[in-house]
Amino acid sequence: MSARPLSALVLAALFGLSPPGFAQQAEAIGGDYNSLAEVAAQAEPLPDPLPDPVAEAEALEALISDAQAEMARLETALYQAQLELQVAEQSVRRALEVGQSRTEVQADIYRLGRELTARGPARIASDFCRRALSGPVTDQRFDAEAFSGCFQIELTDQRAVEDFDCSSVLWDVSDDGSIRLTGYVETDRDLRYLRHVYGAAAVRTIEIRPYPVCRTLESLETVVTYTSQAFDLPATIASAPRVQLLDQRSHVPFGASLAFEVVSPDFLSFLYIVYFQADGSVVNLLPRLSSIRAQHQPGTRLVFGDGRQGRQKFTASAPAGTEMIVAIAARSPIQELEELESLEYHQFVPGGSPIDQARFISALDAGMRDVGDGGSRLGRHRDISSTVIELTISED
Repeated sequence: MSARPLSALVLAALFGLSPPGFAQQAEAIGGDYNSLAEVAAQAEPLPDPLPDPVAEAEALEALISDAQAEMARLETALYQAQLELQVAEQSVRRALEVGQSRTEVQADIYRLGRELTARGPARIASDFCRRALSGPVTDQRFDAEAFSGCFQIELTDQRAVEDFDCSSVLWDVSDDGSIRLTGYVETDRDLRYLRHVYGAAAVRTIEIRPYPVCRTLESLETVVTYTSQAFDLPATIASAPRVQLLDQRSHVPFGASLAFEVVSPDFLSFLYIVYFQADGSVVNLLPRLSSIRAQHQPGTRLVFGDGRQGRQKFTASAPAGTEMIVAIAARSPIQELEELESLEYHQFVPGGSPIDQARFISALDAGMRDVGDGGSRLGRHRDISSTVIELTISED
């Protein structure tokens, strides 16, 4: 497209020029205008369609998130390496302090492994270990390194109790050499069985976690730290979201407040906060999906159910039973959970029908098996941490 020169009179009218000398002024302005028009005519046309600023922002945000996730992964790997080194140094120091030889230390491991395999629930991983952990201990046949390796296989198998529908049981040895079990089972019947096999003293710290708490913990955990009412589950990273009821009680009568706060962990994270109700339903509290996923800065405080500043008010109501708050922090979005959320209602109603707790746990299982947006680069597990709070709702 070519530019058409403007006459001096037209320019005079446009720019309000008046005698004397308006013609000369108009010609100068007209020359400048025509020069600019020629440059504009030679310029590259604007792209069609124009770039979508929202898509560009999402792409940039994804790149930043990936870079932060990789940096955090490296920091976590360094932390774990340092921790393992400290444990190894402490083990060597203890052995030197008590004057034990390496063979004596391994013999203790061997005897514990033998006791485990003789008492039922322990599962032997290979024929070699079955042979290695059978028969009497003698100087001629004692292979300390082999026995130690077989025992470690048994010790790290968290779900060695195959007959239980849901459990996480770890073996340990106390200072006096006796077996100690830690973890949880789903029913009182499971606990009675362990008490019968191992003795009351060995299972003193085993806890009963009914459905759906047990299955949710089982889905989330790789490392479990127990407190009186909270379970901090750092699946692959050290820092977990902090969850706390504002009135700090886990037994809640009808009509009492269920307000609570969540504080995000010490990394930039996508938060998923879900409430399991005693009637079998699941309430989605976070996220509220939009065109751009929201990430939370470290130490962000979120309050739910206190009825202030436009927030809803949560109170305990019938039916009585077990309820649960689940808070998950992830470095990358958990697509399997986000697919459950309706953009219209911001609740778990895929296809217009609300889901039950079993459906949510199934999606959670799939999300924990998925390594996330980073693929194998981020390792075998998704980079997540989580906290679970169990509540008992009662009439009084």
